[in-house]
Amino acid sequence: MDNNSIFDVIGVVSFVNPSTSIMRKNGVEIEKRVLQLKDMSGRSVELTLWGNLCNAEGLEVQKMCDSGVFSVLVVQSGRVSDFNGKVMRTISTSQLIIEPDFLEARRLKEWFEKEGIISTSQLMLFLFPTYVEGNFKRLKKIKF
Repeated sequence: MDNNSIFDVIGVVSFVNPSTSIMRKNGVEIEKRVLQLKDMSGRSVELTLWGNLCNAEGLEVQKMCDSGVFSVLVVQSGRVSDFNGKVMRTISTSQLIIEPDFLEARRLKEWFEKEGIISTSQLMLFLFPTYVEGNFKRLKKIKF
């Protein structure tokens, strides 16, 4: 996957860091929260949530994870970056869907509860080319 590519992705949130504030080059302070997403291959990738997503959906996912509930998360319109390897981040047009209700999400949740929580982490997620009216079309695996 090319650097700066836009993507839609689904994974189980396996770890969430507390939010932190950073100062941008332009002097504006912004919040960020880093979490880890894992797929059925057992691989994981770091996702950074910025701004409002950090403090709304990010906080909700952190509370769930802290209480032992590992939620399925869909990221729409995220961006791939090169920072010590491939990482993902939200951008101004990104949207997060926590615990979506469709077949692939249920299968991913079941897998994680049975064996994913103990599997080793490597970089890989299911990426989706299109999100249409609440349903995802074709799945394809892309290695980072």
